[in-house]
Amino acid sequence: MKRILSIGLPGAWLLMLGACTGNNKMATGSVKPVANSLISPAAVSTQNNTDCNARFGFCIDYPKNLVAQPESDNGDGRIFTDARGNEVMRASGITDINGEGIKGYYREALKLDSLDSPRLAITTSLQKENFCEVTGEKGAQLYFRRTILKGGVFISASCQVDDRDTAAFDRLRTLIIKSLK
Repeated sequence: MKRILSIGLPGAWLLMLGACTGNNKMATGSVKPVANSLISPAAVSTQNNTDCNARFGFCIDYPKNLVAQPESDNGDGRIFTDARGNEVMRASGITDINGEGIKGYYREALKLDSLDSPRLAITTSLQKENFCEVTGEKGAQLYFRRTILKGGVFISASCQVDDRDTAAFDRLRTLIIKSLK
């Protein structure tokens, strides 16, 4: 617990989600690592479902062909998998209890991304007044995360797919940007 508190709120969020530990287990049950997740562009549905989180009051759209896993035990978010059980998307929230705002969150998240295994090689990043985004590669995966600050809550959604599947990645990235506002 001391380690989580010493790395700040974004660090606690990333550790809680397993981003720095390689643990892809958020909900009850097991979710497979994403290393073999190849979603063909045809497999990324153009029709969407919407998942709403009651605890933090946000909703996120996700392709109909993804499977929403049970919410995490503390109700802060959920993982969405492909038909083989590989994690493709993740959405969650955490309260900005330290009042650090998006600037502080962004700074800490970038530090922690560099510690991730496999390491996130950031290709682009963006920080504005009420949101931040990171795009990059984690091993053979394309990765995107958008975090917004809304009503004192950091709400984050991310996606990761095989680096050969740029059409699916672009579709998921666009979907996250449009639905997480």
